[in-house]
Amino acid sequence: MRHTLLPTQQRIFLHHEYHVRLFIVFLFIFSAVGIIGAISLFPAFMEAVVEENSALEGVATIKDIKPDTKIVSIKKDLALTKDALVGLDNAISVPRLSRAIQEVISARSGVSITSVSVTRTAPTTSIVVQGFAPTRSILLAFQSKIQSTIPDATIDLPAEQLINSTDINFSVKITTQLK
Repeated sequence: MRHTLLPTQQRIFLHHEYHVRLFIVFLFIFSAVGIIGAISLFPAFMEAVVEENSALEGVATIKDIKPDTKIVSIKKDLALTKDALVGLDNAISVPRLSRAIQEVISARSGVSITSVSVTRTAPTTSIVVQGFAPTRSILLAFQSKIQSTIPDATIDLPAEQLINSTDINFSVKITTQLK
């Protein structure tokens, strides 16, 4: 613009007017983009409003529904089932004798067991094993195997049963605290 034939004042005025018009064009483009964005978001806004209203209506209808007898009976059944499961859980936590009896039976090499009886008192459990041993050494080996497999047990083998050296009918009392 320096090589124009316009006077300096008019050049300054035109230069200033050019900047104002450029600013107006940018404002127009910005407002057009804003209006187009608002128009494009309007359907999504309307959909959100409709969904909100339907959700509020659904909540209102759920609050108005009275408890159904089927629902009440299902809740009672669930409470009874819960009580049964708690009872089963308590029954499972009781110590089992199967391990101790299995150890006694596995230690019986050479010994014939005729009966096993179990007596439970509060802290201890007594297992009485009756049977037949061909020799005294087999009976003593049976006693030591039980002692090694159930280390916290007290084994009572009366001495009068060890008088005979062969064909021994025995009765062993095993007292233990099961965990």
